[in-house]
Amino acid sequence: MSKLIENISFRVTIYDRGWRILSFWFEPEDICKVFQYYSDICRNLKEFDELLINLKEQKKLTQPTKDLGRNDSSLQVFGDKTILNCEYVSGYPPLEIKTEEVIDFFQLFRNWYADYEFGKIPGLIPKSRLDSWSCVPNEYVKPEYWEKVKKKREDGEEV
Repeated sequence: MSKLIENISFRVTIYDRGWRILSFWFEPEDICKVFQYYSDICRNLKEFDELLINLKEQKKLTQPTKDLGRNDSSLQVFGDKTILNCEYVSGYPPLEIKTEEVIDFFQLFRNWYADYEFGKIPGLIPKSRLDSWSCVPNEYVKPEYWEKVKKKREDGEEV
C-alpha cells in the first residue's frame, strides 16, 4: 500500500429501508475527506476496472486527455501526479497527489468491493444476492417462507 494512506477501512452502512452506502476512512483525515467525494465514482466492478485502466493509461501521458471525475468532481492525471478537484462541492482546495497513490487506493477499494459483491465478507450479504442468500444456506429455509416473501413483493409490501 502507499506510504501516504494509512489505517484504511471500508464500510457498508445499511439503512432501515435497505439503502446501502459504501464508504471508507483512512489517515490522514484531510486527504480522506477529499477522496470521499470520489466514493461514488465506481458503482460496480466494471466501472472500477475501467477507472484503473484509464488511470494507468493517463499516467503514461504528460497532459490528460480526459477527466476521470464524475459530476462536479474532477480527477485529472498529469503523468506521475493527479489532481483531485472537488472544490466546487466541498470547499476543499484541489489536492495534488501521486498518481500511484490514487491507483493504489482505487485498487484496494475495488478489491474490497469485489469481496463484498461475492459475499466474502462475513456477516454481509450484498444487495445483489438478497434473493438467493440468507444468514443460513437457503436449502435450510422452508419453501413456504420464500412463497410468503414472493407474495409480499408482488403485493408491494416491504420484506
